[in-house]
Amino acid sequence: MRILHINSERSWRGGENQVLLLSSLLARRGHQVTIVCPPDSELAKRAVSKSIAVEFLPMRGEIDLRAGYKLARLIEKGGYEIVHCHSSHAHSMALIASKLTRIPALIVSRRVDFPVGGKGWLNYYKYKSVDKIIAVSNGVKQVLTEGGIPEEKVVVIHSGIDIRRFEDIGCHRDLYEEFHLKGEEKVVGAVAALAAHKDYPNFLQAARIMADRFPQVRFLIVGEGKEAGKLKKLSAELDLKRWVIFTGFRKDIPRLLSIFDVFVVSSYLEGLCTSILDAMVAGVPVVATQAGGIPEVIKDGENGVLVPPRDPERLAGAVLRVLNDPELAHRLVETGYSRVREFSAERMANKTEEVYRSVLKAKSGERSTYSSLSRM
Repeated sequence: MRILHINSERSWRGGENQVLLLSSLLARRGHQVTIVCPPDSELAKRAVSKSIAVEFLPMRGEIDLRAGYKLARLIEKGGYEIVHCHSSHAHSMALIASKLTRIPALIVSRRVDFPVGGKGWLNYYKYKSVDKIIAVSNGVKQVLTEGGIPEEKVVVIHSGIDIRRFEDIGCHRDLYEEFHLKGEEKVVGAVAALAAHKDYPNFLQAARIMADRFPQVRFLIVGEGKEAGKLKKLSAELDLKRWVIFTGFRKDIPRLLSIFDVFVVSSYLEGLCTSILDAMVAGVPVVATQAGGIPEVIKDGENGVLVPPRDPERLAGAVLRVLNDPELAHRLVETGYSRVREFSAERMANKTEEVYRSVLKAKSGERSTYSSLSRM
């Protein structure tokens, strides 16, 4: 199949990693795969390094007619059978392009559980005007269907993880020197964009509680984003300078996870959260909120601990329980490692391939029926 993936993001987050993973696996299976993305994006750099075909396309704003026109010409020239959008702006550009040229199959991935009606009729129209929506969790699917999207238009395919990235990661004690950590200190960390729905204020408030009860703890916040300034200010207001380290964007996530004693997710909205899978395969016990698709990954008390969103007291208590109970931590790690194998990148690619083929087959049948009727 000729497959065109479109992503408009310049930063590197979980969604971009999924695009790269999927593209790599599909290309390895003999499909002709191309990624359309901004020229200055991290995805572009990483795709080129993996010898995946890339088309550079600047995308500005939700409605960019010029980008839509260029995309239409690109689709015509490449003869793509599948156009798969991985971000909101990419979705908008593809819809513009679809008015200028025929797109055999238009697929959209939905990775967040924000209500689809948030932008009124335009957002609703966008999701009604595609052939299939791939939701990364049942939680995301529920939000879509509650927003008026027909259930038959949505299919759930959980995000995948490349387990090989975490083989033989060891424990990188040099990071203790980099972050000025002491050997007896426990490291509680979070890896996520500094975005509002990740609810880092919840994490920081929990950190204040933990620091008071367990002074030998340090907190690593790994990521960058628009909320960085606010969060650093809040950290100072909570008098957490001694305990909290903002690392900024890092490419060495497996190395960082090797020094974590507990991995925390404090979100109040979440699609699936593949960083949880990263932590599990790296052998780090997870404490997370019951947001979005997270309960589809974590079974409370078995392969992680779940707490209600926006409850720093419960979050702090759960983390301290894991830190103070080595047997519990070990059990969570053992079960978590077994669980994560159900979320392999290969499984994700298999199911995505099935969606592509089923949509093309259905569209082909529609065209045959229309052709037969037109000759009557």
